[in-house]
Amino acid sequence: MRLLAHLRAADPETQQRLSSLTGLFQSKGADPFTAHQQAIAILEQIINKQVAVLAYADVFRLMGMVFLCSLPLVFFLSKGTKGKVEIGH
Repeated sequence: MRLLAHLRAADPETQQRLSSLTGLFQSKGADPFTAHQQAIAILEQIINKQVAVLAYADVFRLMGMVFLCSLPLVFFLSKGTKGKVEIGH
């Protein structure tokens, strides 16, 4: 995944992707300026999706570690009372 930190205007891969997206929008009837703006918007959407996936993975990993760390605490839970508990009089 290539996030915004790796996305540079001078990067040939970024230029190629931006150019191909701009060409796509121009082929659908957009003027060059609008096509370029739409291509930038698509790149932004791609980055936002990647960020969401990475954030979900981080939260999932954190929850897994919390679960594993709290699992031994189950052995310290009390067994409860051995008699019947009367409710109310």
